[in-house]
Amino acid sequence: MEDRRPHSQRRHDASTSSFTPQLRQQSHRPANASTTAEMPTGVSKLKSSLRSVKRLLNKEDLAPNVKVENERRLVALEAQLAEAQRNETERNNASRYHKVKFFERQKLTRRIKQSLTAVERATDDDERATAQALLDQYRVDLNYVLHFPKDQKYIGLFPNNVWVPHSGTDTSADSTPETTKRRASLRVEISQLMAKGIYSAEPEKDKSADRTESLPRKRKEVLAGAPSDTKKSKDSKPKRPPMPDDFFEY
Repeated sequence: MEDRRPHSQRRHDASTSSFTPQLRQQSHRPANASTTAEMPTGVSKLKSSLRSVKRLLNKEDLAPNVKVENERRLVALEAQLAEAQRNETERNNASRYHKVKFFERQKLTRRIKQSLTAVERATDDDERATAQALLDQYRVDLNYVLHFPKDQKYIGLFPNNVWVPHSGTDTSADSTPETTKRRASLRVEISQLMAKGIYSAEPEKDKSADRTESLPRKRKEVLAGAPSDTKKSKDSKPKRPPMPDDFFEY
């Protein structure tokens, strides 16, 4: 059908329509793509973004402002990657060592109760001092289980189902000088934190929260924490009977 509009009107419409796609395309493009891009999440995506930024920075003809901007992005990505890797390690360790730590908590809690009874029933000072010394060690060890650094391989207190005393020697087949030294070092530090009031002196009574949840890190050196289990009320019945110390082997 013939267009009977004036020539000037047809010319104006044609010129306007020819720019419409270009304007629409520009409207979806951010003013600064590199600054508005969201930071990626996940270890693999962060590593991929790091490689891309490093390749860009290796170009010789890079504009100064682009170089500065991407150098800042590189620092942010490296920090985010380190944090993501740490969180991933903590999640993996929490899953891997959950059963071991659970059974060690049970064993230590029972031993603390037995030691408290022994202290109360002691007939002389020597007997009471021996029972109290054991009680103190068990409480340190319970805090050891609760607050062991979650980003590190867990070092058990009952290798081959035998408790390692603070002054004793680990004779298990898997024992190494490094694990023995690390266990002793953590025990000493936890004892110091308990003396300062940072960790509970009676962890078996801690009702603050579920012990499987982590606390904010209190020290950078060691001991990312986890609060203690909520004790069940006396009226509630246990789901299973108490297990003997030799129930779990690892």
